[in-house]
Amino acid sequence: VNEVVGTYKNTRTRPRKGEEAEIEVPLKISASKGNLWVLVILPARYPIQKPIIQILNAKVGHQYIGKNFQVNHPSLTNWTQQSSLLFAIRSIHSEFDKTPPQLIKDEVEEEVKIASGPKSKTSSLLQNPDFDQVCDQLEGMSNDELKALLNEDMSTFTDNIKGIRAQAEENMKLKDDIEKLYEQYLEIRKEYDELKEQEQEIMMKLSKENIVNALNAKIDESRAKCDEAQESFSSGSIEFDDYISQYKKSLEQVHKYEIIKQKLG
Repeated sequence: VNEVVGTYKNTRTRPRKGEEAEIEVPLKISASKGNLWVLVILPARYPIQKPIIQILNAKVGHQYIGKNFQVNHPSLTNWTQQSSLLFAIRSIHSEFDKTPPQLIKDEVEEEVKIASGPKSKTSSLLQNPDFDQVCDQLEGMSNDELKALLNEDMSTFTDNIKGIRAQAEENMKLKDDIEKLYEQYLEIRKEYDELKEQEQEIMMKLSKENIVNALNAKIDESRAKCDEAQESFSSGSIEFDDYISQYKKSLEQVHKYEIIKQKLG
């Protein structure tokens, strides 16, 4: 919420309703003089539960505006616990700026004009796609009415193309994000596997069997030094005091390693 308030400076916070939070966010649309205000409702279980976004100050229609003027943009329909509220609002803002919502009032008036004017045959033709009826009505239509029918079909086709293009652009953005996340996942996975191998190597070195073997090697080494000291003394190579010192030191090492073995069980 703080990110949204910081980005959209005139955002207004409503008094809390229980555990829900509500904020009003102004979206500046290039094709409009004023702001398009949206109400953002954060449910009690947000962000596990997706936010609800509704149009506030205008009755408008758009491919991503549904019943009760609730926004159903992909950034909301694909919401996860890790999704960003600011990213969702920015995506909706960008979509509305590229393809601005249209006032429903204007659309209703246009339908009234079509129904009451010379294009009423066109409207009827589109509503009743029976082949025989279409043929009969086409034969009875003037050139102007046929042109109007063609223009109306082209307008609908153009609107559909714009919607498809907008969705495709949004999907491409999501595709780039997913590819970056996948690359990060591969790097993290590689580091994890390397650390796992290092852990296994350390555990092998610290296994009881390896430790006992190392202790036995130290015991044998210390005993060998005891034998060497005794042989050196017997041959007269070292004095008695030196012999006692070396022998005692090596024997202490033997006892130390033996005690460690006993403690290991």
